[in-house]
Amino acid sequence: MEKDKAGSVFPYNIVLIGFMGSGKSTVGRYLSEAAGLAYYNVDQIIEQYTGKKIRDIFLEEGEPYFRACEEAIIAGLAYARRAVIDCGGGVVLRNTNVACLKQSGKLVWLTAEAGTVYERLKDNTDRPLLRGKDITGIQKLLSERMALYREAADLQVATDGRDIPVIVQDIVKQLSIAR
Repeated sequence: MEKDKAGSVFPYNIVLIGFMGSGKSTVGRYLSEAAGLAYYNVDQIIEQYTGKKIRDIFLEEGEPYFRACEEAIIAGLAYARRAVIDCGGGVVLRNTNVACLKQSGKLVWLTAEAGTVYERLKDNTDRPLLRGKDITGIQKLLSERMALYREAADLQVATDGRDIPVIVQDIVKQLSIAR
């Protein structure tokens, strides 16, 4: 895809949703570069806004405070145009987030099996909701959110065992069809 044509091909935001470890950040950066679109990582913006790491926000302020920050950032990003927005795994927990994101974008649900998530994140200590969880714990949390992802998504793309360029091609193809 030629970068200068991205605006005419995707005159809306591409919003990546899905469970942590599904590849949203890696895919988002690659997609934004390939399509010449701006890139926004909601968790990074929250860290910049609060001056704290996500894990520290959860430990010191609690999840409700984090979710309030997330909602405020999402409300602002709803005004972005022609961007890739990489959301945290729990963005679908609040209907207001989904409604804001749908105003200016198509929501792409990146999926990954619990075993894949575990392998990708087993050595990561920055994920407070995964602390101490094995594959069974990940599967439980993933199952609790599955219906929310399904309901919010405009399309779904699997990431298990797939290379990033192939995933991005799949997203672009599905978005082109869904227009």
